[in-house]
Amino acid sequence: MGVEEWMRSSIEMFFREHPSPTQQDLDEHAKAIVQASSVRPVGMQGACSYTVIAGTDTIVSFRIPESPLGGRLDKLAHVIHGDVVPLATFHGVIDYSERIRIEKRFWDVFWDATKIKTVEEQEKIKYLVEQAAKLGLLLVSAFKFDEDRNHGWTDSLLKDEKVSFSGVSESPETEPIKQAGDAQAKRAEIFQKKEAENVQGKEAEDSQGKE
Repeated sequence: MGVEEWMRSSIEMFFREHPSPTQQDLDEHAKAIVQASSVRPVGMQGACSYTVIAGTDTIVSFRIPESPLGGRLDKLAHVIHGDVVPLATFHGVIDYSERIRIEKRFWDVFWDATKIKTVEEQEKIKYLVEQAAKLGLLLVSAFKFDEDRNHGWTDSLLKDEKVSFSGVSESPETEPIKQAGDAQAKRAEIFQKKEAENVQGKEAEDSQGKE
């Protein structure tokens, strides 16, 4: 078995035993850490880790929690051997909860379907989607009243969201969202007034009936 074949076999075995996150997930994460356009696996893979070279010469290693090797051993090796052993930096634990994986999968499919490739355009679209999500929360909250018709928390939310939308009103792309938010907030305000009038009318009728 050649070195390359052995490397592929080791990687396949590692991800067969640890299917999540996937090899593609870790490759993308390594690119993000180093701001590199490509990664390639190292020739000698460990049994408890997946290691790649990101960019030209930066080594990124992903280790499972059970790995006997860790940051302390890396630092100790650097102290003992000096520059022969590169200084390692810790970049945190990858949180691949189901929600994050679903969100990532959604955007992967979305970018592929829309052919939007540049990071700048993708970030702009994500921002607009987040604002739209806030608008959805605003609408749900505006029309969800409790039995006592206590609107104090709703008024506060409407005020906060209108400030949020006005903060991005200078951008031509976000102006429609801002306008929609203001319009819906106005409708919610009118609805609240009508509800208050209905309550007052009902209370007046009840009072007359008692007399």
